[in-house]
Amino acid sequence: GGSIIGIDQATALLTKVKDSERKVRIAHLTFHHLVPQDSAPKILALLSEGEMKMLQKLLGSLSVEFTPNNPTGTHKLNLGVAEERSIGNNLRSWRCAEGTIQEVADKLVAQMLGGRRDFIEKVWRNCTLNGGAWPYRNHVQFPAVGELCFDYTKLSRPQDENREVESISDTRWGFFIEEIEGWEGEEIVKAFRALSNDQVFLCRHVRVVLSRVKPSQVALRVEVCVTAFSRTLDFYGFYGYRGLWQVHLTLRERAMLRVRLGRSNMFSVIMAVDYYELDLADKEQRWIMQQIVRMAVKEPGVNCVNETINGLDASVPNGWSSDVPTKGEFTCFYCREQSTVTAFIAQAKEAHPGSIPDDMEWLVKTEWTDAAKCTRIKNKMQEKFATPEVGFTEMDKDGGGTIDRKELAMGLFQMGIWLHPTELKTLFEHVDADEGGSVDLGEFQDFWAKY
Repeated sequence: GGSIIGIDQATALLTKVKDSERKVRIAHLTFHHLVPQDSAPKILALLSEGEMKMLQKLLGSLSVEFTPNNPTGTHKLNLGVAEERSIGNNLRSWRCAEGTIQEVADKLVAQMLGGRRDFIEKVWRNCTLNGGAWPYRNHVQFPAVGELCFDYTKLSRPQDENREVESISDTRWGFFIEEIEGWEGEEIVKAFRALSNDQVFLCRHVRVVLSRVKPSQVALRVEVCVTAFSRTLDFYGFYGYRGLWQVHLTLRERAMLRVRLGRSNMFSVIMAVDYYELDLADKEQRWIMQQIVRMAVKEPGVNCVNETINGLDASVPNGWSSDVPTKGEFTCFYCREQSTVTAFIAQAKEAHPGSIPDDMEWLVKTEWTDAAKCTRIKNKMQEKFATPEVGFTEMDKDGGGTIDRKELAMGLFQMGIWLHPTELKTLFEHVDADEGGSVDLGEFQDFWAKY
């Protein structure tokens, strides 16, 4: 029923019981009624491997693997199973608390930047019931049966619960790395998820785990980032153009992560210096555009650089500061003056101590955008061919050893690489180093090596 039991009581009871079947029944009865809620792993530690298997049959693997301190992730619940339904009810009650955090954060941004914003559901996402869309509704009870699937994103950070929180110790982290040596990607990700329930990480820890998962295991690499999202102390290291997501994930992986976490959760006003490609017909992307426009109005200096609207060079119209249109495609690099960056760093450290990585690279003014554009172009090409030699040979249809601007554009298009007209212009300017009007393999290799 709705009764609860303290972890000390449950531990004392299980320690006294010697019969395995009885022990498993007690663990089963107490598993979802423990106080505190995050003490379930202590119960599991008291069971043998055989007892764990018996418990898993009763609870289902989801219940055993569920990490209450880190609920961020995909949940697939059979509502007809009491334990899984209990998980869903817990997550729904936590969504109410997270919703309050979202409201406070949205109000602070509104006070800082002004203007109207669309509401975006950031916590309970991509929800389906028996395969059909079922958006979050707190006042509606779950049906008695059915399969409920959704992505849950915890918005609160470790510092919101304890301003003195510390990341995992070097000793404990060393033990973890030693333990996963030689493991396969799926085993590593499961172990990282389990560790996240009682430990807090740094971005450097996340980078290490990513390095242990093969580049071909795209879904698992994305899962590492999902697991780390709300359990990383210096979390601002994820965001922005020099953040972990941009530097260590491929375009495909970032696209998958946006589906899991949501674009709005991968955007930060504090770390807004970045490149943006936004479809304004999409509510979430339009929300980001609303932030960008208001930031540009408030902040000094040149902010939006290399802007395009529907593929054409254009500046943001003045009217967008009142409201952003509901259709169209917008791209730009967002830039900041040093004074603005310094002010935001101070604000971040005050609100969340330790939230800025010690090795964070800060981009100021606009000079970085030219190289950044070239890097993005190379990243797009890397999605289709691994080496410059392979790509050049594919574009050099006549085998003449050089390609002109038309061959470059057509060759990339035929390989499924679409570049904005401004990107194509930038690419040719940088690969045609001698300005001879054509590009040879050496010039293409030099571009590849530089960016």
